[in-house]
Amino acid sequence: MSTKSKHKIIYEPIIFIVLSFAAVLVFLLNKFIPSLRLETFTTSPSSLKGELPFKIKEINSWLRIFFYILGTKDISRWILFSGLLLLIPEQENNYGTFLTLIMIILSTIFSGVLFACFSVQSFSGCDPLIFLFVILRVLSAIRKKSIPLSDITGFIFYIIFFLFFNGSIKDNLIPLFICFAGGLCGSLVSFITVKKSGKRKTSGKKAETVIYFDNEKDSPRFKKNNSSEDETIIGTLEL
Repeated sequence: MSTKSKHKIIYEPIIFIVLSFAAVLVFLLNKFIPSLRLETFTTSPSSLKGELPFKIKEINSWLRIFFYILGTKDISRWILFSGLLLLIPEQENNYGTFLTLIMIILSTIFSGVLFACFSVQSFSGCDPLIFLFVILRVLSAIRKKSIPLSDITGFIFYIIFFLFFNGSIKDNLIPLFICFAGGLCGSLVSFITVKKSGKRKTSGKKAETVIYFDNEKDSPRFKKNNSSEDETIIGTLEL
């Protein structure tokens, strides 16, 4: 009898799906309905002397702090965003959807605030999240006492790309440190989870007590049961 192979759709983590559709939707709206001017929301605010100074009373400034990570203005941004989407599922499976979302929000907001305070240039892209998930991969490797050479090589290539392909090195140093600081801030959540899991692992088990009889004949296994059926009692164990 021939067996038919069944192909199932594998469930991907929800954050992977949401970010993918959000980035594509923003890109298509910017391209086909430019009157919406969504690019203004996918660019981070800058300092008061910068391109898009942060203003407390303007709602646009607050929205930029959250949504600049969805900016995909050119092909290089799409390449980086695709790399990010390859990193998310693994870490979301390790830490869970809720904690991964918390780390993403912390990284995004922290970097956005730093751009609004210290950078004269606006920023657009998911670079803080790339730093976040690269740091998480390195931490996972350190816990396993092994660091893959591919991770180190990829991280070096990414730094070179960030510094040399987005303008001059001088202009990119501050955004580089800000994105790294955002990723580092989000990764701190992983230390909290590891500490809690460590406490759970070290929790003591219930002590097992074994009862010994001075005279073996006093043990229940040597006592006859009054019931009609023969039963064998191997021993007793008190927990």
